[in-house]
Amino acid sequence: MLLRISLLALYLRLFKPIKVVTTVIYLCSGITIIFYLVTMIAELVVGIPRQDEGWIVAQRRYGPWGLKISVARGIFGVLSDFVILFIPLTQIVKLYLPLRKKIVLICVFLTGLLYVQL
Repeated sequence: MLLRISLLALYLRLFKPIKVVTTVIYLCSGITIIFYLVTMIAELVVGIPRQDEGWIVAQRRYGPWGLKISVARGIFGVLSDFVILFIPLTQIVKLYLPLRKKIVLICVFLTGLLYVQL
């Protein structure tokens, strides 16, 4: 989560004059923070033992939930990584640069694909 937010903060600094990109960055940041906070709170609510319960009972109850939350986080992580990856690419295409320099810049940002683990 923190890496995604820090990349979005960097993009905000780079592309702040462009209103549409700024809106997309704020929207992505808000969705990312809300999603991870909600899943963290859900894990705590389900996983912490209730009164007169032991940890073993709480672990049995958490098992199916933990798998569902992990799958949701994985899907969200991959989708958000691709969205974050393509934010600067949309702006590079619009630059008034020779084609070769655009391709080099796009390749620099596409190295982020190495980070996205499918």
